Order: sequence, then C-alpha cells, then structure tokens
Amino acid sequence: MKTSSAKIVVDAYSLTLAVFRKSSGFPKYYRPTLGRKLEEGALNLTLSVRIASFTSGKDGLERRKRFLDRSSESLDEIRIVLQICHDLSIITPSGYADLSELTSEIGRQLGGLSKYCNAA
Repeated sequence: MKTSSAKIVVDAYSLTLAVFRKSSGFPKYYRPTLGRKLEEGALNLTLSVRIASFTSGKDGLERRKRFLDRSSESLDEIRIVLQICHDLSIITPSGYADLSELTSEIGRQLGGLSKYCNAA
C-alpha cells in the first residue's frame, strides 16, 4: 500500500500546485469565489490524502477510511468547480483538460485505496 499511497500524495500535491498556478490567472471578479473554492478544495484534498495514506495500524483503519471519504468529497468539489470554470470560460480548454486528467488519476487511486481499506 505504501507505493500507491506515495503516488496519490504526489499526484494530489501536483494537482494543488497546478490549481494555484491556474487560479492566479482568473479574472479579478472570480478569484475570491471560484478561485478560492478551487484552491481550498485542492488543499483539503492534499491534506486528507496525506493523512489517509500514512495512517497505520489496525486502530488507524477507521481514521484512514474517514480521511479517504474526505478526500473523495474534496475531489468531487474540485471537479464541480472546474466544470463551472470551464463553462464560464475562466479556464482554457487545455488547462481544463490538464486538471481533469489529474483529477481522474487521483479518483482512480482513491477508489483503489478505498477498496483496499474496505477489504481489510
């Protein structure tokens, strides 16, 4: 589990950096709303994934599941806000595609980690 855990942490961190880079170019009007929501979602995802990935021991299983659920909720939030940004043409189609690819990869990894935890 450690290798997949480390990859998801790296991917979540990469997504967070990409979100901050993209949101800095948002029009002034959208920065405090959509920009901030996107940034907070990315930060929450990274922090939750980090905690879930490196929580160990049998007693940590419930904590790991709880943080994986939080990670999934944050990822859903990011996807929704990204879609709104795309529909409002705040983010370029290529920027949207890049971020969507990262969210899809993280989603697959979260699904695998959740299955692993539920089987344990």
